[in-house]
Amino acid sequence: MPKRRSRPPLLPAWKGWIPRRVALLLALQAGLLGACLPPQAHYELGLGTTRITGSLVPAKERPVPGGALIVVYEYHNQFITKADGSAILRPTARVLRPSAQGTFSIGMPTDVVRLDVLFIAPEHLTELFHFQRQLGVGNIDYTARLAAIPDWRSHYYTYLSPQLQALIVDTRYRLAPHEQQLLTDWLQAQNARLGAGHP
Repeated sequence: MPKRRSRPPLLPAWKGWIPRRVALLLALQAGLLGACLPPQAHYELGLGTTRITGSLVPAKERPVPGGALIVVYEYHNQFITKADGSAILRPTARVLRPSAQGTFSIGMPTDVVRLDVLFIAPEHLTELFHFQRQLGVGNIDYTARLAAIPDWRSHYYTYLSPQLQALIVDTRYRLAPHEQQLLTDWLQAQNARLGAGHP
């Protein structure tokens, strides 16, 4: 009696099919979000974003008192929803300086679902980078090119100074003492500079 031919195992085929399908889904998901990111943002494919790196490039190259600042607002998932189904998020904040070359690196903890990043430099318009965590987008490289603004005095007094002062006194944001001091020193430098008649 002839021997019955055995079927080839299915596992090897599945081994190759699953990673390809996952990669395809990630690429599709990332492509949908990529259309929402600004052109100066570039990203890798991945299961989630853990770091945003890049450069802060002011239009004016000469140094100014206080230098540039980066304020990072983080929104942490509390895994609690409201009656309308929206998630309850807990905000915190961090303050950092870019390097002497203008580079920066911002970590994104796993419980953070959204970041709002303010790029600040005297005599320049503040730039806001908003990012919502989404499957398929890995680490991001972002170049913040700040535009010079002639009437920075008004921008500072009506928008920037009130926001940074609120950040210092509002305990929800849990700024570290050295970050509070950094903001205080920066604000004092700008107030002294503007009080002396600089634009």
